[in-house]
Amino acid sequence: GVHLGHRVLLEKTRAEAERIGGESLVITFEPHPRLALDPECGMKLLSPGEEKRRLLEQAGIDHLLIIPFDRAFSRMTPSDFLHLLVEQIGVRSLVVGYDHRFGCDKSGSHALLERLKGELGLDVTEVAEREVESEHVSSTVVRRLIEQGGE
Repeated sequence: GVHLGHRVLLEKTRAEAERIGGESLVITFEPHPRLALDPECGMKLLSPGEEKRRLLEQAGIDHLLIIPFDRAFSRMTPSDFLHLLVEQIGVRSLVVGYDHRFGCDKSGSHALLERLKGELGLDVTEVAEREVESEHVSSTVVRRLIEQGGE
């Protein structure tokens, strides 16, 4: 989905692309990693593929890269994933949320990004947590509120 927390990330991504004279890119996975690793988990997507594409386009994102996600891809180390982003895709600046985790077993963190950014020639921007009425904004919270018929 593309909720309020994501919109802050998208705005920062667009601004960062403009700052470096590049183009904005959102990278996502299909199927969703949780569904790929546990098809029986019952998780509902907030925005199916085409809706997500439309929302990202409306948010002014230049490009959307959809990486096929499967069990083999889930075993990629955080370092290998970062090298893929920089060397294969050409990412020069990365905007991530405050709780962003990546790579095998979600072992990659902002601390790892900070350690490797010089080696990779990568700018890294971390976006702070977003709250609405003292409630943390996340896909999990949004799903819960929808299921509860929340406001």
